[in-house]
Amino acid sequence: MSQKTIWRMLRVVRWVPLVLCLLYILLVLVRIPAVAEKEKSGKAVIDIQAQHITVGDVLGNNLPPTPDEAQNSATLAGVDVNKNNIRDDIELSIFSATTNAQVRAAELQYVFAKQLALTSVFDSDTWVAFVVQENRGFQCLGQALLQAGVPKNNLISMVVKRTEELTALTLDTQLRKDAYERAERFATSYVLDGSHVCDVDLDMLQN
Repeated sequence: MSQKTIWRMLRVVRWVPLVLCLLYILLVLVRIPAVAEKEKSGKAVIDIQAQHITVGDVLGNNLPPTPDEAQNSATLAGVDVNKNNIRDDIELSIFSATTNAQVRAAELQYVFAKQLALTSVFDSDTWVAFVVQENRGFQCLGQALLQAGVPKNNLISMVVKRTEELTALTLDTQLRKDAYERAERFATSYVLDGSHVCDVDLDMLQN
């Protein structure tokens, strides 16, 4: 092997560590957005899981005034003057239509969860967190209606009927319908834990 060939090989070998270092830096830079997005998703999931209605919400301790219709329809979140993460117009509608505190608690929980699809879902992890909360609200409404005296043979149809009505209240503008459709694109498989479905203990509510 000539001295010239050896010299060329040494020059190539000398560049190998630098190339490997540059490739590593490139890999890190490429992964930074993915890691940041994963952290953002994880925080959002924790936030969704931590949100619940309270006894005060169910009792109407801080009911809001009737919101301005144009202002309420202008955004996904709508108007929420009392800051309980339930749209004021829906909250007032539930209080007007439902006198049974147990059923009202479940209905408030359901719309509370439904609103999350519009404001908090941006990937599959957050969709799962939302739909678990939505299903908890659905099951809680079933428990509440059963305790309110709805016969078992009519229970499922009653729950479906009422949740469809509450969904219609939530998705009352094209803006909100479109946002819900976008959220549903992240749908994936998930597992439900039916051990604790109601945010508020129904037995502690008097009717």
